[in-house]
Amino acid sequence: MIPGLSPKKYTVESETVLVDELFLNKNGMVDYSLHGPNGFVRSWVGNATALAGAVQVGVTYNINNDSISFTISRYESIHCGDCGNGFVITDNIYNLGGPWLINNNMPFVSIPLAKSGNWYDFNISC
Repeated sequence: MIPGLSPKKYTVESETVLVDELFLNKNGMVDYSLHGPNGFVRSWVGNATALAGAVQVGVTYNINNDSISFTISRYESIHCGDCGNGFVITDNIYNLGGPWLINNNMPFVSIPLAKSGNWYDFNISC
């Protein structure tokens, strides 16, 4: 935690967008968790120094068709190890398919969640 910066708490209404900035420590490490009702947890962990300011990840739950959508942008100059110029989304536990590659040619992926009762656990890696 950054000295003098308390944990942030928000109340977000349905169909509302929340935008905030997350800060890196001096070594570029990030370790944030977002907790919500009914066991909802979303975590961001890793070294973000090489990606700072270069990556924007969008995650949207689509209530009309029970799916989750991922978009990743501003990554043109990043060359990511085994996945070429892009990112890999992996289903960790619910057998929803994948892995899915997001890159310049495929900047968006939508994954149906009905099979898992709308539960999901994904990892985005480079």
